[in-house]
Amino acid sequence: MAARLRRAVGLRVCRRSGEGLAKGALAVLEVRLLSISDDVRERITTCTDHARLDDWLDRAGTVERAEDLFRAGAELDRE
Repeated sequence: MAARLRRAVGLRVCRRSGEGLAKGALAVLEVRLLSISDDVRERITTCTDHARLDDWLDRAGTVERAEDLFRAGAELDRE
């Protein structure tokens, strides 16, 4: 679903760019009309772990709430 949403909003996400991954995850959440708190936005935009950002980008298309990005795989999301 995330891939379809990325195409729907015309995102060209560079998998090598953390900034691109963060912007992509936020865009998918926004397209889905999910509420994004300042805390969630900050956590996504300040993350430098590309594997984690890539995971969040993929899950952004399926979570029920933006905060749920950080629940699945919680052992990976501890900072």
